[in-house]
Amino acid sequence: MGAKFINVDITKKEDFDKLPTEGVDGVILLAGLLPANTTADLENEENAQKGIPGRIIAKMNSLCDQDIIAALYSASAAGVRIDLIVRGICCLKVGIAGISENISVRSIVGNYLEHARIFCFCNNGEEKVFMGSADWMPRNLDNRIEVVTPVYDPVVNEELRRIVDFGLRDTRQGRVVDGTDSNVIQSAEEEAPFRSQEALYNYYVQQEHPVKEEEKQDGESKDLCGD
Repeated sequence: MGAKFINVDITKKEDFDKLPTEGVDGVILLAGLLPANTTADLENEENAQKGIPGRIIAKMNSLCDQDIIAALYSASAAGVRIDLIVRGICCLKVGIAGISENISVRSIVGNYLEHARIFCFCNNGEEKVFMGSADWMPRNLDNRIEVVTPVYDPVVNEELRRIVDFGLRDTRQGRVVDGTDSNVIQSAEEEAPFRSQEALYNYYVQQEHPVKEEEKQDGESKDLCGD
């Protein structure tokens, strides 16, 4: 199909700079081909420690990989704001003084069984968005061949940002995982309760069947790096 294959050995964070960004429609990373003992590197702690803003937003089904969790703890301790939407298993503990105080975790279980894996990294105003098939679990990262790709297309990027933004705003089914097993619905900061799955459904219906401007519901995504 005319696809161009480039073999890049990804063993440290600097290797990601070798990935092509011009003249390509996308890049596929085979997570299962990475060394099993590769240390997870998700943040720029030096920037965070200098007060330069950083943020990580990730949506997945499960989070239980020890290296990933350790990297998230390290980023949080350095000052990186981390917002996670984890539908199922989550082995990360929030609220640990000096370790995970900058981490929030939400779980959304609704009418639709979601399987989106979306990973957003913001560093000093620069945003990078990835999507793929892998949860942050040893079985996915070490024992399977999973696919993760950086997203360059601005339209697709906007759609993925909308999904995570709506999830973070959910005040009807967005339960806060706070380590106490209470899993309460997050408090509403908006005037009306907001259900992410319903809002996404209505947005997609509007895209398929446009309505008058005054009848439109909220479908805009926010600047994730700016929040």
